[in-house]
Amino acid sequence: EDDDYNDVYEEEEEEEDEEEVKEEEEEDEEEEVKEEEEEDEVKEEEEEEEEEEEEVKEEKEELEEVDGNDVE
Repeated sequence: EDDDYNDVYEEEEEEEDEEEVKEEEEEDEEEEVKEEEEEDEVKEEEEEEEEEEEEVKEEKEELEEVDGNDVE
């Protein structure tokens, strides 16, 4: 009888351990997805900043061309 009880107890322990491992893996996956989303956001922000800088650069060049034409 003791052996049966021990077997059942061990099985329950194993199942609990498996559940824990499964939960940890799911949490890790969620964390990874979250990090990827944050990285994507940062990338998007950097791209937007670069685009804005490019626009400012183009506007300056256009203004310089206009100024240059006025001088002639």
